Amino acid sequence: MLAVASGVAASDPAARSQGPDARGRASAVRAVPDEAAVQRELRLKRIARLRQQGRGSDAHRLLPMLKDPDAEIRRQAELAIWSVWGRSGNADVDRLFRAGVQQIGREAYDDAIEILSRVVDNKPDFAEAWNKRATARFMAGDLVGALDDVERALSLVPEHFGSLAGYGHIYFRLDDLDRAIHYWERALAINPNLDGIARSVEAVRRLQVGRGRLST
Repeated sequence: MLAVASGVAASDPAARSQGPDARGRASAVRAVPDEAAVQRELRLKRIARLRQQGRGSDAHRLLPMLKDPDAEIRRQAELAIWSVWGRSGNADVDRLFRAGVQQIGREAYDDAIEILSRVVDNKPDFAEAWNKRATARFMAGDLVGALDDVERALSLVPEHFGSLAGYGHIYFRLDDLDRAIHYWERALAINPNLDGIARSVEAVRRLQVGRGRLST
């Protein structure tokens, strides 16, 4: 009877599969990649490649990723967008642009304005140069000049959430709170990851409520 039972077990496919499957399942599972993880890594690599080599015209490929459910995809996409926006396609112009940005970082706003003026004179279709000169002018207190530069930047790149946010800051400084909120919300509609801008909207709405209470 023992010999017969062994023979039956050997001829039964279900019985045969129990041994090899139990022993090899762990290694088999490890050998099959997680498709979602593979796709995520592939997307991150593509974002990194654009960040290193892309130009401003490539930003449209990255903008939709600002609303991705994956926080790291969103973060890397925003960094890549700023990188590609910062390239004009002309190496000499880009060097001059970076020098102007450095002056903003040093709070040497007059020098930044002078350098970035040379950039936009040489490359008037370079939206980020207009945006950065707007920043320098804003910091120097030239709100009218900053408004002009933001308008030029947005005429070239309507989706420039940095320029839209800049509009909001300028109008806030001018005490036009409705317009400030309007432009901040437009920036957030493109890039909902601008946490500081979202907080500004909330703070200004509270300020408006407070002013309404004071006036009644």
